[in-house]
Amino acid sequence: MIKRIIYIETPSYISTENEQIWINYKNAERSERIPAEDLGFLILDNYQITISTNAINKIGQNGGAILTCGNNHHPLMLALPIEANYLQTERLHNQIKASLPQKKNLWNQLIMSKIKNQAFVLKYYSKEYKTLLTKIDKIRSGDVSNQEAIASQYYWKTLFEDTNFRRDPDGDYPNNLLNYGYAIIRAIVARAVVISGLHPSIGIFHKNKLNAFCLADDIMEPYRPIIDKLVFQYYIKNPYNEILNKEVKKMLLESAFLDVRINKKTHPLSIGVQITVSSLVDYFAGKTKKLNLPELCD
Repeated sequence: MIKRIIYIETPSYISTENEQIWINYKNAERSERIPAEDLGFLILDNYQITISTNAINKIGQNGGAILTCGNNHHPLMLALPIEANYLQTERLHNQIKASLPQKKNLWNQLIMSKIKNQAFVLKYYSKEYKTLLTKIDKIRSGDVSNQEAIASQYYWKTLFEDTNFRRDPDGDYPNNLLNYGYAIIRAIVARAVVISGLHPSIGIFHKNKLNAFCLADDIMEPYRPIIDKLVFQYYIKNPYNEILNKEVKKMLLESAFLDVRINKKTHPLSIGVQITVSSLVDYFAGKTKKLNLPELCD
């Protein structure tokens, strides 16, 4: 089932009654009711939004997540349910006991998929992409030669050729659009990780002790090029629009419903992420050696 993403940017009061989430928009003097079980993400982007504890709990009980935004309107806080799967203890145990060779194998699969999708983006925009694919053959266990970083350097330089763009989270436009899009993907992955009974802070490759979402950062790697493709398309038409406006946020939020192909079947991105995470659960349990990873669609 495809869960809904609700974005609120005006003063509102959010409560719950009869298994529904009630949103009362103060200035518009209207209200909206959403079945709690249908809500995947509630995104709050206004400091005059009030939400009841009951509503927070009801969203969490149904596997939903709440994302709040800061002064810059970028995602700032992510609230996820603590217990969202009845096999959580078993799955967490399998995750913790994963060996270093297993983790290296997983990381190889993830970055190979990412590079293939980066190559797809270059090819889609008629850029030279074959050089990027040669990096895949050079990847060894755990990517000790850091081919992922080498590929990314080539990728950004080729995608934004003839411009002054440099990929930097703190850099100039369109870095702000990429940051916002990645934050949305990260939240989608983090939610899928939690409802699958895994722990988002126990990563495969990412290990920063200050990062609560190491595993989400690992799993989202092959999905990043989806945002790149969207942002570059917007950048071509708007090379000087540096503002993260309502139009752009809507475009990036809707990335959750863009198609990806997994095992020759097409799924919305949000469902694709769940399929990928489910295959990770099976990997940790010793049921498979291969992750189900996305391929981009035209």
